[in-house]
Amino acid sequence: MSAEPMPQPEPDAPQPRLKLAEDCAAREHELVLNKNGQQYVFRCAYGKEHDLLLRLADEVRNPNTDLDWFDAAVLSHQMGVKLKERLDERNHGPRRPTPRP
Repeated sequence: MSAEPMPQPEPDAPQPRLKLAEDCAAREHELVLNKNGQQYVFRCAYGKEHDLLLRLADEVRNPNTDLDWFDAAVLSHQMGVKLKERLDERNHGPRRPTPRP
C-alpha cells in the first residue's frame, strides 16, 4: 500500500482537509467534492469501489471533517455514474459526443 504524492496547491489556495489515495494501485476512479472552501478527493482502482465507500463512511463518522451523509450520497452517485459509463464503454465502445444543433 502506497500513497501517491499530491500536487502542492498554491500558497493562497485553501488547503484540502482530506485526500485519500491509500489502497489504490491505479487512479482509475476519482471522486471530488468541494464544500465550504475545502476539496475532498477520493481515488480508487476499479474493483475497489466497496473499499472506497467504506472509507467514505468512516470519514462521515469522523467528527473532525465537515462531510455528512448527503455528501456521501453525492459521491456515491458520482461513482455510480462513472461505473455506468465504464460499463457502457465496455459493452458499446467509447462514447461519441452528441452533435449539437
